[in-house]
Amino acid sequence: MALNALKGRVSVIRRGIGLAAAKLFVQNGHRVVLSDLNLDEARSAFQGAELGDNVKFQEANVTDEGAVEAVFKSALTHFGRVDAAIINAGILDCASKWGVRGLSLTAAAEFGVYGIRANCIQPGATDTDMFSSFPPALQEAVKDSNVLKRVGQPNEVAEAMLWLASDKSSFVTGSTLAVHGGQTPT
Repeated sequence: MALNALKGRVSVIRRGIGLAAAKLFVQNGHRVVLSDLNLDEARSAFQGAELGDNVKFQEANVTDEGAVEAVFKSALTHFGRVDAAIINAGILDCASKWGVRGLSLTAAAEFGVYGIRANCIQPGATDTDMFSSFPPALQEAVKDSNVLKRVGQPNEVAEAMLWLASDKSSFVTGSTLAVHGGQTPT
């Protein structure tokens, strides 16, 4: 999905599914600040890629408000702006996921008057390190919980992130986009 209108935009992204998003965003002209507690994996994922000055790596703990603020300040210092923030973390707890949905709805309602859109992606089981750490029997049960009978790939979720960060979704806010293969409750 080449979205040339993204060229020059700046995004703040975390690793995991976010790592796939970061690669896709850079391929589509975004400049990216990639943050996590341990950046070795992120740096190695981009090794050999011609990034120029398009990716900045910054260590940060998302549970530390000051560290998160420092990531955004770094993006502003390094790139001069922030156009999208991809806030992704492997959350297993159902209540936490609903909290994220509620936060995005509240942000959409409060900041929409400023032209700021807030949306939520509800990914299903995705082929990440977290999923790989599950026992094989649990992995199979999770695969069987969606109508496609497979786990998603990080780039499939990243494509949804890219679309939401683009002007092609300019009238989308306060929404939850399900990227979960038709997951059904078990």
